Amino acid sequence: DFYASPKSTFGLILNGNFNDTEADNQSVTPIIDENTKQTLQVLRAESNTESSTYNLNANLNYRYADTLGRSLNLDFDYGRFSNDRTNFQPNFYFDGEETAVEDEFIYQMITPVLIQITSLKADYEQNFLGGKLALGVKSAWVATDNTFEFYEVIDNQALLSESRSNQFDYTENVNAAYFNFNKKWQKINVQFGLRAEQTNSEGKLTSLQQTGLENVKRNYLDFFPSAGFTYSFNPQNALALTYSKRIERPNYRTLNPFEMQIDELSFSKGNPFLQPQYTDNIKLTHTFKYTLNTSLSYSRTTDFMAQVTDAVGTNRSVIQAQNIANQQVINLGISSPFNVNKWWSVFVSLNAFRSSFEAKDERFVAITQNTLSLYGQNNFTLPHGFQFEISGWYSSPSVWGGTYQTKSLGSLDLALQKSFVQDKLSVRVALSDVFFTSPWRGDTRFADVFIRGNGGWESRQFRINLSYNFGNNKIKTSRNRKTGIEDENNRID
Repeated sequence: DFYASPKSTFGLILNGNFNDTEADNQSVTPIIDENTKQTLQVLRAESNTESSTYNLNANLNYRYADTLGRSLNLDFDYGRFSNDRTNFQPNFYFDGEETAVEDEFIYQMITPVLIQITSLKADYEQNFLGGKLALGVKSAWVATDNTFEFYEVIDNQALLSESRSNQFDYTENVNAAYFNFNKKWQKINVQFGLRAEQTNSEGKLTSLQQTGLENVKRNYLDFFPSAGFTYSFNPQNALALTYSKRIERPNYRTLNPFEMQIDELSFSKGNPFLQPQYTDNIKLTHTFKYTLNTSLSYSRTTDFMAQVTDAVGTNRSVIQAQNIANQQVINLGISSPFNVNKWWSVFVSLNAFRSSFEAKDERFVAITQNTLSLYGQNNFTLPHGFQFEISGWYSSPSVWGGTYQTKSLGSLDLALQKSFVQDKLSVRVALSDVFFTSPWRGDTRFADVFIRGNGGWESRQFRINLSYNFGNNKIKTSRNRKTGIEDENNRID
């Protein structure tokens, strides 16, 4: 940050990251006769992936603020994301007893991705009619370049399959403008606003195959109102009613119609016709003594996006994101921090909600589920400067992604912390998911495909963290501010 004057500040933000990853997966697929239940063949497939990712973001900004309540923020942002990925995939068909290889198919896929994002944003605020008026405009441009090269490996020679290789380019321009007004009287606070977004997008697929997805253009205009009303009965009780409408756009990779092979019998592909999902939310909240919050909310999401597994013919399956349903959620939430005594503090959060899905696709099996979720954290101040923490969460059976009905799961975590050297050195020892209860189990059905699955990760971990603070702690820290392309960056996966 450069403080040009008491009213003007120029800023520069640079951040980036890169990583190289390798992933090895093995899958076993028995192929069983439906009538005799005899195993006819067994497919053993491997997937070896090497990936290099680079991500760089730059922001130039200017802020003007005077003593009359007027402020102006200008932002210019540029982001560049690249990913080079190579996948090697051998597939071996064994006989039913897995004693002999009957057939083999070996593939290699090279799939580089380049995404560039540019954004211009201006925000203005001033005092108006006894309140605060905010105005803003933003334009963002996104260009993605996706290459898919599919090779068949025969006698250790990789031969390009032109019929299964293609190029997908996606461009998007979103222009937005908004206003927001906030005013407070003695016991009443009122807020209302409106955001308009105009979207232009185009996806171009270059391929020898004619799929009907060669060019997908979209132009649409959306309006997103918001409003809030708060009434303070007294210093101990306040009631708030809020409404908002928001949009969630698909990730860029999800729009890519490439067919990525998982193994010989299954693949995934993007959906260039995938629509954004829209959510209307209304919420009533009561606050007691600024700590105990009780809320009742209702939300409705149209064109709900979910990853579904569908059948292709009689022996292959495809995973694809689709707008399968409209979702409604009614939620009762209670949360509060409180002190049991001087050395024991607690935070508790409870949510009881009902999720229901209305099918937009006749192949989708509509689901309704009641769920209870809990989170609790206990902090203990022990002698000799030790801090001990017990925390955990629990979720009863729920719906994940609109299609999976999952069983109950949860986790218990422990941590012990102490500071040394005049609180400059901090040592923290932690054990997460003590009883290894966070892995999931669930069922899903879409059309004629039924899946029973389970999964998890190395959630039970023992960690030791050391941190040391040094230098002059009186130096002014940089401004904590939001850049203009955070929403677009969140759509990169």
